[in-house]
Amino acid sequence: MDGQPAEALGATEEAIFLYRQLAARNPEAYVPGLADSLNSHALELVRAGRSHEALEACAEAVSLLRAAVGAEGDAHLPNLAVYLVDLARITLWSEGDVARSVEITEEAYRYLDELAARDPRCFRGLREAVRRDQFRFAYRH
Repeated sequence: MDGQPAEALGATEEAIFLYRQLAARNPEAYVPGLADSLNSHALELVRAGRSHEALEACAEAVSLLRAAVGAEGDAHLPNLAVYLVDLARITLWSEGDVARSVEITEEAYRYLDELAARDPRCFRGLREAVRRDQFRFAYRH
């Protein structure tokens, strides 16, 4: 989200509030949207310098998508992989836990490799983009 950090945080907080209500009524339809909102909120919290809160929000998003993948199959696996990469970064920023960050990243890569093996035209680009981006991130930090 562009604009002021407070505005972006307010927007993501409102989205989380609304999606929590919707997900309570129809989890299958709205839990993925709640996870998206939580992950967006986590990224905005990082931008605002609130990495510990970001870790909580991103961890919840990952947990929700793990459950959705378990219940509904692999439809949410691409987002789960991307959120895991975000969680790995936030874990490193907030806790300085390199080993845990690497472990989370490896899980994300396993999912991306699995997706790319199944459908190379669709997922090879995502896998390579995430790896390039993660490499640039690691090189800077």
